[in-house]
Amino acid sequence: MASDDFFGIQYQPSTATGAPTAEKPQPKPEKGRLTPEKQSGTEFLDSAFFPEIASRSREEVSGNIAQNVVEPDDPYADYFKKTDGPPRQQKHVPASENASPSLIDSDDPYADYFTKTDGPIKPKTPKIPTNVNEELTEPRNIGQKRVPIIRAVQLEYAPITGLDSITAMIEPVWKYTPSQLINMMAERVVYENDELIAFDKPYQMAYSGAKKTQAQVDRILQDLKKVVAPNAERLYLVRALDKASTGILLFAKTVEAQKRYLAMMSDGKLNFEYRTIVKGVPKERNAVISIPLWKHLKGQDFEMRPLIDDHPRKERIFYRSTEYDVLTRNTELACSYLRVTPMKEVPHQVRSHLGFGIGCPILGDHKYNKFGTRLPQKLSDGILKQLEIKKNETKKLPFFLHCRQVDIPLNASGQRFATVKAPTPEFFQFVLRRLSLLRK
Repeated sequence: MASDDFFGIQYQPSTATGAPTAEKPQPKPEKGRLTPEKQSGTEFLDSAFFPEIASRSREEVSGNIAQNVVEPDDPYADYFKKTDGPPRQQKHVPASENASPSLIDSDDPYADYFTKTDGPIKPKTPKIPTNVNEELTEPRNIGQKRVPIIRAVQLEYAPITGLDSITAMIEPVWKYTPSQLINMMAERVVYENDELIAFDKPYQMAYSGAKKTQAQVDRILQDLKKVVAPNAERLYLVRALDKASTGILLFAKTVEAQKRYLAMMSDGKLNFEYRTIVKGVPKERNAVISIPLWKHLKGQDFEMRPLIDDHPRKERIFYRSTEYDVLTRNTELACSYLRVTPMKEVPHQVRSHLGFGIGCPILGDHKYNKFGTRLPQKLSDGILKQLEIKKNETKKLPFFLHCRQVDIPLNASGQRFATVKAPTPEFFQFVLRRLSLLRK
């Protein structure tokens, strides 16, 4: 007898060498059944261990497979396979009286899975937190640990403080192209009549004498005229401002108007009112500074100095007066907020009278900080703390002198006036609040 091993392999008993062995006829394989030589490994194992599977004929298997073949006419035959189960029952959706006809074809086999909407499909948008501190993660239980699932990018922005918070409020005119400067100044017209036009000049925009890379009014003046006063022959300067000053910049539309308003300024009939923040607290709440001034030239620069005994007699002396009122003061921080009105004003008159005259220089004015030097201002520890700046950053503070208002006579008698005002710059107001100099 032949013995079988675990895998069903038959072993023949040994015989004597040279003894003839009778060959047994091999049974003919059943129809549809592979011979051992043609069986795959899986079929071989099935025939050895699962005879009930192996006994199934190829025709039966082929018949079952043939029953599961999807008709070739089905356009989705490559993706789906028919089942022998009962057909899926369609869900009945009651039709509304106001509902519009369905756009889905009734012959569509997938119509049961879609519903008709009257409007465009609105995807569900995730909730976006309005508060930066809102929780952006959702915890999930994974195994025995509770792991947060991050569903949004968490960004943290460092707050802008100190000098950056002040300079961020200043319009960067030094970055603007000529066309951008023209558009900006056209939006800053604060007054206009048949003879005059007034602009609100921003910080760091010079009227003339600036470098080619810096903003200058004179370079764009004629192109600006075409936008704001196309019928005027040109714009003639009546009252200029320093580059670092802000506020009213006044022009005439004719030569005759320019001469007339310049004469008014010389006669003291056209006076400008300033607002300024100064270092220190004036001794008097209200006073008139009448210190004579003379112009000290140094190369292309100049300085208005107070008249003293060793003054060179060849220089012209300017006898001018400047009136000031202390609006608010902070003795703890050693700073004040003033209203200043110069009479028959000359360039740098206000700066020299406040800095050299009464020892209260304008905040950010290092030129008239201390007579004979141009060192950066030494501010009190209280000011540095409130503005959140360091001692070595005081040189970068902006200049706090704003030409706020002018009363323009409208008739020869001077009884009718047109009051022109320029709003206080944002950075100026910010510092006023930080130094507690705004009126409550």
